Amino acid sequence: MILSSYERARSPFVHVQWSINPEDKKTIEKTRIRKDDPEKEHKTELHLAKLRLKILQGDVASPSGDSASKQTAGWGWVKPWISVKYKRVDGTRTTYVRHWKNFIPYLAERKILAPAFVEREHAFDYIVWRTSQIKQKSKKHPTHNTALQELKTMARVMDEAVARGMAEKNPIRKLGIGREDSALKPEITEAQQAAIEKALKNQPEWMARSFKLAIRSGLRAHTTRLRRSQVDIASESVVIERPKGGQSRGFAIPLTTAVKETLQPWLDGTEPYFWTRPPDFNQKPRGVVWREFFDSLGLCEYCFHCARVTYISRGARAGVPQSVMMTLVNHADAEIHRIYQRFSKSDVRGWAEKIPGQAASASTQENPPT
Repeated sequence: MILSSYERARSPFVHVQWSINPEDKKTIEKTRIRKDDPEKEHKTELHLAKLRLKILQGDVASPSGDSASKQTAGWGWVKPWISVKYKRVDGTRTTYVRHWKNFIPYLAERKILAPAFVEREHAFDYIVWRTSQIKQKSKKHPTHNTALQELKTMARVMDEAVARGMAEKNPIRKLGIGREDSALKPEITEAQQAAIEKALKNQPEWMARSFKLAIRSGLRAHTTRLRRSQVDIASESVVIERPKGGQSRGFAIPLTTAVKETLQPWLDGTEPYFWTRPPDFNQKPRGVVWREFFDSLGLCEYCFHCARVTYISRGARAGVPQSVMMTLVNHADAEIHRIYQRFSKSDVRGWAEKIPGQAASASTQENPPT
């Protein structure tokens, strides 16, 4: 990319010129920055930075060059590609678009103009750069794990770039960068649950419905948005068609008394979905809305996913076999399932007391352990 500013003798304004490819004819534009403006240098630098960002995003195109170069220049193809490829997976599409939006400023700042310019070192540099940023709303730094997730999305973008012939290889695959250990999500106590459900009465109905179903079924946030066709009264089951992992991981949960009581007011009505977030309700991501809600209750370490942790922990404490609970919550990996269980010292002691042979005289020479 060629991008610079210059001044014309007969014009009082600063001009810019740019082209995506060196062989293209330069585009010349007049800015609104006057040559006699005391802040001319600062304003010009800011204008060039914004223009570079637009070019990388594909919001502008070079008027010259062949059609192939126009289609593949820069990164303008990425967002449309994500929208089409993940059209049927709303959560994944939204996440990848957000990751890409966060990556664009880095590409602009480092002047990485196209996939062919990406190098392995950029991946390590990105983590340092990203974790030094400050979030506009929370005023916190993004975590190492956040940067790593965004890099994984970038790796998918680069895979597509290689397939399109825009890069010879993908240098940010198999980086060997591990995740940092995250704090375990806590279990919600019965008293906390009562306080949460009381506070939710003053929140939009979609929040109350989603939480009430999640803590009684272990469903993830997005899977609590049921359609009527998913509820089968005859077989007393609820089909979860698109869980985490995609359609191939579809499963069903039993329509227990608690779940049925939660769904019944909706089933008696005509609404197509159990809950729908109003389009004009706060454009924040759903996770941010929940985090702010829990913060308002003084539960700063809690999030919506704690409802799933709570359901699994209560089941384990009640003696539900692990294999059964894994089926109920659709966990395929026992190690992943294990970290969802929260046991107190009294819970562990209670189970230990039930192990046969705990009396002091139980293990003797006359009664050796088997």
